Amino acid sequence: MLGNVPFNIPNTTNNIWHSHHAGGPNLRMLTVDVGLFGVTEVHTLINTYWGKTAGLASIEFHGSDDAYYKKTLYGNSDIRDYNQYYWTNNVNNTTTVKVFSDPYGLIGTEDRLDKQLINLPVTFNDEELSTIVFKDWGSTGYQRIFVSGITAGIAAENTEQNSIPESSNILALISVIGLSPIFLKKR
Repeated sequence: MLGNVPFNIPNTTNNIWHSHHAGGPNLRMLTVDVGLFGVTEVHTLINTYWGKTAGLASIEFHGSDDAYYKKTLYGNSDIRDYNQYYWTNNVNNTTTVKVFSDPYGLIGTEDRLDKQLINLPVTFNDEELSTIVFKDWGSTGYQRIFVSGITAGIAAENTEQNSIPESSNILALISVIGLSPIFLKKR
């Protein structure tokens, strides 16, 4: 549990997507196949290297029946640098909160992990969330994001239509929570 949200993060190497290490030119992009019906909210674990305030990263949500939502991520509000140094160091403490901290991090300063909450429009309530696309327009030394976890929240009335996706690789970081007292179980 991070920030009172369950994340199914495998205890293995290579379980984080780093846009800094992704190959190719800009735009760096990660597409995650989801396939869950009635998703109302998505929780992510995202921080940056060399954080900047400009909106150099975004998350796009694509539904099975044309639902679409884009969340631009701004430094010092939605995302910040993982290390308390001289890059971006603040979050809004409403939709983005700190969920982990190591006061003696990599270079002797605090390292942290932040959780974002993205509430999806009601158009997603009656269709499948097909994909989540993370986009990064930064560059080395000028902001790069890394994604450590994803959890999808589903309205209680939609939990019977879903099963937890099979784990496969980094993209298996999607956990599923029902917005009721019961958590989904794999069928």
